[in-house]
Amino acid sequence: MNINGLTFVDDFIIFCNGSRDSVKETCNFLKHYEKVSGQSISREKTCFIVGKGASQTKVNMIARITRFTKGKLSLTYLGINVFKGAKSIFLFEDMISKIKEKVNDWSGKNLSYGGRLILVQTVLTSLPFLPHIMC
Repeated sequence: MNINGLTFVDDFIIFCNGSRDSVKETCNFLKHYEKVSGQSISREKTCFIVGKGASQTKVNMIARITRFTKGKLSLTYLGINVFKGAKSIFLFEDMISKIKEKVNDWSGKNLSYGGRLILVQTVLTSLPFLPHIMC
């Protein structure tokens, strides 16, 4: 089975077409992952997301097979909002406030311009950015 998705340590986003067989294969993959890794999938933190055109019957089928709750975009993955549609500044407010908070913490420190530049570069490169936004 080809698994399409994003992974980072123990955080997964898995994509499938929503057919009964695809959903069952994905669940079998997750069960196999639990067995091999010794980790458990957290049902409280796990959800599925369907497109706008998905029927209520499909949503019910996915919920019944996976036993996950239905989520919606935008969601946060590795601290970054994942969304569909036009970018809007409110989607990045959490990230911007975190950066501002870090910069404000440094305001009391006596760093040279070069020191501040290196500090900002270090923090920005340590933030997890997704290479692509879902479209």
